[in-house]
Amino acid sequence: MNSLMQQMGEVLSQTQALRQQLKDVIDSSDLSYSPGGDAPTLGSLYRQLGETTQQYITGFKTFTHSYEPTNSDASMEHDLGALDTWLTELEQSLNGILSDFSEETLQTQLIDRGYGLQFPIVVNVQVYREALLIFCAKVSIYLRALGKESPDQWQLWIG
Repeated sequence: MNSLMQQMGEVLSQTQALRQQLKDVIDSSDLSYSPGGDAPTLGSLYRQLGETTQQYITGFKTFTHSYEPTNSDASMEHDLGALDTWLTELEQSLNGILSDFSEETLQTQLIDRGYGLQFPIVVNVQVYREALLIFCAKVSIYLRALGKESPDQWQLWIG
């Protein structure tokens, strides 16, 4: 196990578990909920998280982060099982890539994020984790509006 996964593997896994716990709280009918205005539906938020995860996977493979939308299937926004399966596969792929980095790569490789920013791999992992937490914070508002109780870990980590 490389130093990245030794230091951050457990907290990354626990953060990804937050997303996985949602399937015990919501169902596919909840995915069409939007609080109104220009706010996306809950299903759209899920798909955006998948696209963000795919962008990070590509960035960790190519060492260049792309902000271009991926070609995800918008019909998934209405199917919790499909979204969960897709995101689980993406998380497994991401974790595999992170686990396979050599120590030399972890210590020397930068990821070009555009706009003149280059971050070490470990910083990009932290930013990805922050994206997961932002997703959870958004979803927590939707859960409250739907009258759904957050899982225990959400109450501890998100509020």
